[in-house]
Amino acid sequence: MNFLKYTIIRLALATAAFFVAYYFGAGLYLSILGGAIIGFAISYLAFPKLHLAAATDFNGWFKRRPAKSKVEEENQAFEDGLDEEARKQEGIDI
Repeated sequence: MNFLKYTIIRLALATAAFFVAYYFGAGLYLSILGGAIIGFAISYLAFPKLHLAAATDFNGWFKRRPAKSKVEEENQAFEDGLDEEARKQEGIDI
């Protein structure tokens, strides 16, 4: 939820900065660039706690992995042992 709030604030600030720059005659492309830079810089500096919370939320989406079961852990350990044994027999050092 924090990621959504922070994104909306960033977009609102960027849009407002775009319209202000465009109103004062900066041109379309310069207004887009200036609006993005100013809007994102203000949101980053003015809302550091929300920025951190949004980053934590975003990171959590990619860290969600189901925990391994006991059988999967045993299988992984067994396969690692077989691999190490094969490397020792071939004389390969890791």
